[in-house]
Amino acid sequence: MKMTIESTPKTVAVTVELNGDTFRRSWAMDEKRYLRTKDKDFCEQAEATGKYSDEMLEFISDILDGNFMEMNAVQLAENCEGGE
Repeated sequence: MKMTIESTPKTVAVTVELNGDTFRRSWAMDEKRYLRTKDKDFCEQAEATGKYSDEMLEFISDILDGNFMEMNAVQLAENCEGGE
């Protein structure tokens, strides 16, 4: 598994490569400074491929889709020193 995180002061994009599949979620800061995404969870994206076991989907859900990821996405965007 490979995870790539790209961030700016107002956006965060996370790309996960797993067993030849690529899944992506991105968040953009709204006017109230909340990061929002319209992308499906990583687990939903993986499930749609039909390739992954229930155990693997549970792992993806727990590790990649939990509040931990979203909390860190917010921190990354707030602390990013790059330009917009």
